[in-house]
Amino acid sequence: MAASPNKEPGNGWAPTESAPLQAAHAAARAQQNEGRLNTSQNVILLYRMIELRSLAFVNFGLAMLSLLYLAINLVLLFLTIMSYHDDGVILHHVEFWSTFFYASIEAFALVYTPRAIISISGRPTLLKVLLFFDVVATFCPAVLVTLNLEEFESIAHQIEYLNELTMAFVNLVLLASLLKSRSDAPQKDSSTYTITLAALAIACVQLALYDIFEMKRMAHVFEFSFGTISAFVTFAFCLDNRSLAEDEVLCIMYGNHRDCTDCNGRHQQRAVAKHRARSLSGDAKVPYHSFGDAGMA
Repeated sequence: MAASPNKEPGNGWAPTESAPLQAAHAAARAQQNEGRLNTSQNVILLYRMIELRSLAFVNFGLAMLSLLYLAINLVLLFLTIMSYHDDGVILHHVEFWSTFFYASIEAFALVYTPRAIISISGRPTLLKVLLFFDVVATFCPAVLVTLNLEEFESIAHQIEYLNELTMAFVNLVLLASLLKSRSDAPQKDSSTYTITLAALAIACVQLALYDIFEMKRMAHVFEFSFGTISAFVTFAFCLDNRSLAEDEVLCIMYGNHRDCTDCNGRHQQRAVAKHRARSLSGDAKVPYHSFGDAGMA
């Protein structure tokens, strides 16, 4: 006997629950409404709760470090506006090493996020590559100005301003992730292109001010202003990560873990199910990648 079209895999098919499972889920929902603590023999949930507590602590620390970088940029911005030139060596060391310090904070914030990377960016592989260049391109000029400021000051600034392209892209991705308000939908291609163009514009403006118009003071004002905004975005992203981790802990303890919409496991299961549905329906042109690019053209 042929199955009805709406019961075939790949055509809106979903497994039905047996009566005992339906009763168990109904009891779980009733327990959630009563606010009682869940009980489970699944040790993986205990591991996940410990991991989430660690993620919440790390993200709170990263948020505080982001505020430290924000304060450094405010001080440098004030000194630039006031035309402070007492000791340029120390100021340049603070400028370049704090930028490398902030690039490391961005990398840790994306590594220690409790949400799936596909929910942050529709192109996670591109994001990882940009983070690599972000860290390298901030460390190299910091070492150069430490070795010899007079000889390498110009090239160090040019490398730093070129790196604003990657730094701006990462920050705009974080900002877009916050504005989505924990939406399940990944970023569309149009969003990625818009973010890329905005990041390119920021880098071009700084390079034009420094090299073409030779407005070094204005270039530094633009740099420190952008650094202040970037630090605030990362601060908000880290606090949101902490909130997500705490929410998932409460979901495990008092609710139903299926209600968690930002878990890595939830997005991974959705990607696998989508890949299987495409394969069963004969549309397997898009390969499945375990690192989060499933279903992306």
